[in-house]
Amino acid sequence: MNGTVKIGTRDSQLARWQTDYVLSLLKAVDPSLSVTIVPIKTTADIINTTPLEKIGSTGVFTKEIEKALLENSIDIAVHSMKDLETVLPEGLTIGAVPVREDSHDALIAKQASTLDELPQGATILTGSPRRKALLLHYRPDFHIGTIRGNIDTRIKKLHNSNADALILAAAGLKRLALSEHISSIISEDILLPAIGQGALAIQVRSDDKKLLKLCSKINNTTFQAVTAAERSFLRRIQGGCQIPAGCIGTIKDNILVLTGVIAMADGSRLVRESYKGDPDDPENTGVRLAETILDKGGSEILDNFRSGISGEI
Repeated sequence: MNGTVKIGTRDSQLARWQTDYVLSLLKAVDPSLSVTIVPIKTTADIINTTPLEKIGSTGVFTKEIEKALLENSIDIAVHSMKDLETVLPEGLTIGAVPVREDSHDALIAKQASTLDELPQGATILTGSPRRKALLLHYRPDFHIGTIRGNIDTRIKKLHNSNADALILAAAGLKRLALSEHISSIISEDILLPAIGQGALAIQVRSDDKKLLKLCSKINNTTFQAVTAAERSFLRRIQGGCQIPAGCIGTIKDNILVLTGVIAMADGSRLVRESYKGDPDDPENTGVRLAETILDKGGSEILDNFRSGISGEI
């Protein structure tokens, strides 16, 4: 390609790793590619101590980056898929979804190997309403503490606190070569992952045909399909990072299997279902799963959550 391509990213250690990884993929298909990395602070970076569900804004990890993309200040944006809103701004599209890292959640505990080994009334730190709700559903005796910050900061906060454990995405720990901190990988039967967890989204302008063609060469069609289904599920339930909901898709024998959950914030109730669909029509699979869960009680749970009946944890 002619000229220098500007890649926008958050300026965290993990975001820079992800950007360098995507750059390596792009360079592999076009060694002549000239790139400048543009770090951008987002709302979540600026307001970095308030729990995410209390910031009261959508796109807290992405909107400043998307604005730069729309204004031609950058040409490509690299996002953690789970941070990206399910409805993109007009003029932007996901140009590629590379190979996905581990989508599970990971336990980091001071003196235990698994959730079951944690003592009665153990305190677990997390910044995710989904993790809070599903942990409390699994073990109502847990106490859940809120935490924000990058991975290193959260691990340090755990060891400088009276808390017993911390939950983080396995993908971030593995990408930053911090797997030695993982006490165990948590089963999806307990913690269904966040939508898009472990996946990356490469976002470009919809009319940039050259970059769309370049990005298509590093796209993984399997992970593109399953994350599209997961995002369709979240879009249909009108959810975001504040909603205690999870979803994960897999493709086997050319069948897309999508599993989703919606939970009360205090873990007292949840609805979890699976739906099988066509990998070539992932959005429909996401919608059908969402409607199944909503019809079986998910709608009532969401109404209670949004009206505040479920309360804060």
